[in-house]
Amino acid sequence: MDAELIKSILENEGIPAIISAETYGQLLGGAFGPPMIGEIRVLVRQDHAELARKIISEVRIGAESIRENTYIEE
Repeated sequence: MDAELIKSILENEGIPAIISAETYGQLLGGAFGPPMIGEIRVLVRQDHAELARKIISEVRIGAESIRENTYIEE
């Protein structure tokens, strides 16, 4: 799931969130061109963490359900 999408969903639910990205390109000072590999995290305050996990889980389950029930006619 896209970090920006998760951040937007959480903020729409009243949970402030930020995106933290650390990539190998940044760690190496960007000397090797655009970063291609790394870790992106959506961060929330600890007192919002449990609710944030629940919301993200529900969104993922909903997305899987839509994917499983979507048929493309040829």
